[in-house]
This record gives sequence, C-alpha cells and structure tokens, in this order.
Amino acid sequence: MLCSGMSEVAICLSHCFRFSPAQSPLQDFAHRDRVFTLSFRPQTKIRAVCGAFPHCASLVLAESSSQDEATHRRTIRIVRQIDQPSMYRIQRNWFAPHPPIVIIGMHRSGTSMVTRMLESLGLFVGAKKDSNCEARFFQRINRWLLDQTGSSWDNPQPIHYLVNNREVRAKTSDYIGRFLLKSPRAISFLGWRKYVRHPDVRKLDVPWGWKDPRNTFTLPLWLDVFPDAKIVHIRRYSSDVAQSLKNRGRAEATCKNIYREFPIFHWIREKRGGFVHSLRCDSLQGGFSLWEEYLQEATSHVKMLRERALELRFEDIISEPVRNLETLCRFCGLTASMVEIQHAAGFISQDRACAFRGNPRLESFPAGVAERAGTKP
Repeated sequence: MLCSGMSEVAICLSHCFRFSPAQSPLQDFAHRDRVFTLSFRPQTKIRAVCGAFPHCASLVLAESSSQDEATHRRTIRIVRQIDQPSMYRIQRNWFAPHPPIVIIGMHRSGTSMVTRMLESLGLFVGAKKDSNCEARFFQRINRWLLDQTGSSWDNPQPIHYLVNNREVRAKTSDYIGRFLLKSPRAISFLGWRKYVRHPDVRKLDVPWGWKDPRNTFTLPLWLDVFPDAKIVHIRRYSSDVAQSLKNRGRAEATCKNIYREFPIFHWIREKRGGFVHSLRCDSLQGGFSLWEEYLQEATSHVKMLRERALELRFEDIISEPVRNLETLCRFCGLTASMVEIQHAAGFISQDRACAFRGNPRLESFPAGVAERAGTKP
C-alpha cells in the first residue's frame, strides 16, 4: 500500500526523533509521482533523519536546503514508493542495536586523542575509563585474554595460541558473550541508567565502542562476539612511538623512587613491578620491534574487514583534523554538526606530529630500520 498522507510519515518520524506525531519536526509534506518531499523546521538535524532511512532498501534519499526567507525550510526528497512494511522496517531498525566501533593501534599512536574526540562528538565509550580513555570493563577482559597465554601488551604474540585453538576460542567467546557482557560487571561500562535499559552490552542502541591497543591482538575473539563490529586503526611514525614508549616507561618508574627514599616501605610491602615500565621498550630498537608487530597485526585486520575498517595516520589527523573527523563521524554513524567537529578539532596540539624532527638520533633511526619494516615508518 502506498503511503498517501502525512500521518504515516509523521508517525515514522516520531519514532526517529522520539517525539509524538504532534511534536514532529516535520513542517510540510507533499508527494507527486511517487516522489515524496518532506520539509523540516530549521533546527532539525537532517543527518539524523537520513540515518533512519538507509536500512530500507526501497528508499533513495536526496537532501537539499531551501532558502525561503520566510521559513528557511530544509527538505528531503524520498524517491520511489514508501509502502507500509517499509515504514515498519524503518521504525524497527532505528532502534536496532549498533555494532561497536573497536579502536585499535599501537600504544602511543594517538588512539587516546582520537577516542576523546569521538566521545565529544557522540560516541559512547564507557562510563568508567582510565586516564587514557580506555573502558576499564573491556580492559579487564583483554587482560584476562592475554593472561591465558602468558601474553602482555609488550609481548602479545602468544595470544595466537588462543586464537588458533578452535575449541578453547569458541568457549572463550561464548563465555564473554553469554556471561560477561550480561553480568552486573557491565555496569562499569554502561553506567546504571543504560544498564537498566539494556543489561546486555550488545543491545546498546546508540553509537558506541571502546579503545584499547590490546584490541589489536584480541580482535579475532571480539569479532566472534560482535560479528558486525567496525574497527578504526590509528598509526603513527615509528620513531615517535618508540621514543614516547621509552619516555613513558622512565617517567612511571620515577614515581616509584619512593621506595628508595623511604626504605621502611619495603618492610610493609615489597616493590611491585620493575624499575622501568617495559624493559623491551626501554630502547628505540625494542619499541620499534613492538610497533612493527602491532602494525602488521592491525594491517591484516584492515585488509580482512575491508569496508568495515578505517585506517588513519596520526600525522594526517593533526594536519587536517576537520576533514579526518568528518570521515570518522561518517564511519562511526555519528551525526555531529560542523560546528561540533570544528570545536573538537580545536583541542588538537599541532606540535605532536612528527615530533622526531629536530632530533638527529630519531631522524636517522627510521632509515636504519626501513628495510626491515617493509613499510613507511
């Protein structure tokens, strides 16, 4: 049955915007030869309307803006017929669970910066997060996955023993999906309000995701749990990553000098951890070799997932933040306005890109390992 009046369209839009039909942002409606034109009030977010319709294969959208001085109305033309089943599909799919955005990449590659910007633009990345914008809920699961094979963030390769063991991998993925994502522990990620509405993380009906560099190696298991997940891979020059890892390791170790200044603390509790955060990353060569492993693993995921993967260079984001944030918003299904994107881009520090320049040792380092890396450092 062809939709021949305004009421059905208004009801559909009330579901999209969670308004009653009387409060719908729809201002005018007309159709001719199976071409429907919907006009909206100026404050209406057209992208939000458009986001509701691609789920329906029988619709093709063409957006335009009228410049009527009296109303400044914004219009959408819906081409082809809109039958009643299509309306119901639009309503049902608008509230369908969103597949997660899994952010991967080497440590110190700018994943925290990108995650914070996406969060400010509408991506839900967790209620409880650490200083690196990593959800503690998914952190604990990733740490548990790595611990099963004696892996760690700076020695991730043994995780492949779990990934390549079909039986144990299936049990592990099933345990995460059936128990962990539905348990009260998920409150730390969802928060109480979202947990009351959706006690299963997989039922979230807003754009969401999480960031953890360890996702780069645990991703195959997460894809078992979230088959439709998308990934965002952020990569950065190897020299900057290696130097940043070394600086971080020494800085964190300095905080533990309290044991040296106050020996009595050794009587109360022995020193936890070593004298540097990572012995492997305490040299540029060690940091580079770890960067290489992460890059190879992430690149294989990007090639496998194709259109469900987006790879960006940290340096490109710094140099052209608005353009790259627009790309990220489209990929993640966010409806941020240009003003919001420009505001988020304003927090980017331009001096973080290519920080190795001006340091002779760091400038010469990529040339010495370029052949081994097999890719641009």
